[in-house]
Parts: sequence; C-alpha cells; structure tokens
Amino acid sequence: MQRTFAVILDAVHRQGGTVNQFLGDGAMALFDRADDAIAAGREILEALVAVADEARRLHGVDFGMRIGAHTGTVSVGAIGVDLRVDYTALGATARVAAALLRIGRRGEMIVTEATRRQAQAPALFAPRGEIAGEGDRDALAFYAVDAPALAYV
Repeated sequence: MQRTFAVILDAVHRQGGTVNQFLGDGAMALFDRADDAIAAGREILEALVAVADEARRLHGVDFGMRIGAHTGTVSVGAIGVDLRVDYTALGATARVAAALLRIGRRGEMIVTEATRRQAQAPALFAPRGEIAGEGDRDALAFYAVDAPALAYV
C-alpha cells in the first residue's frame, strides 16, 4: 500500500491537486479543474499496472483500484474535537464522488456528466448509466474514462 499511496500522491501533486485525506486503502483529492483530476486519475491507474503485476507475482494477490470524480462545490472543514481533528471535504459533491467508487470496475475511472462537460482533455468517455441524485434531484449520468494502458482490468 505504501507504493500505491506514493503513486497517488505523486500524480495528484503533479496535476496540481491536493490529497485531502487518506481513507483506509484509498484517498480523496481535490482539484480546481476537471482536466487535472482526469489526468491524475489516468496517471494513477497506468502507474498501478506495475504495482498490480508485482502484487500478483510476489504475493499472489489480485490488486486493483477504482477512481471516481465529480465536479462541484465542496466545503472544507475540520471534523473532530480536541485530541483528534481531521480536515475533509464535505457535502453533496464529496458524497457523489464516493458513490462512484461503488460503481466503477477495478482499473477504471468513473466521472459524472458535470465532470465530463468541463473536461477539455482528449480523454474518451463511455456512457455507463445513472446514479440517484441527492434528495429529490434528478439522476446523475456517469461515464467511464478511457485508459487503454490498463492491462490488469
């Protein structure tokens, strides 16, 4: 996992993002632009092909990661009191991005329509379906981002 976290940190920082927090075996990162989030996600998945090969070869473990990205406003604040305080992104945007992780397949990046619309990168997007919106909002369309170098899917 240390190698995986190093890959994540490196890609996020290279693309101008900030790792907001580590979540068990994953991470939440914040970006100002959809293109930067997509570029970081693709870079992470491509770099993890070698990590997955090594995990399979040395430990007999199938390893893979899913990435979700949603574009919107987040509130960043402190959670906790006194001895234990974390800073995290809060709100519907963060919840939708987390929900995308349950939808994607191993080795896949899933983005919402909002992220796809704002993207200017030459990534290809394949429609994958819809997820329920927050409260009484309409369903949100989501897409898989093309990442052809991913051999371990």
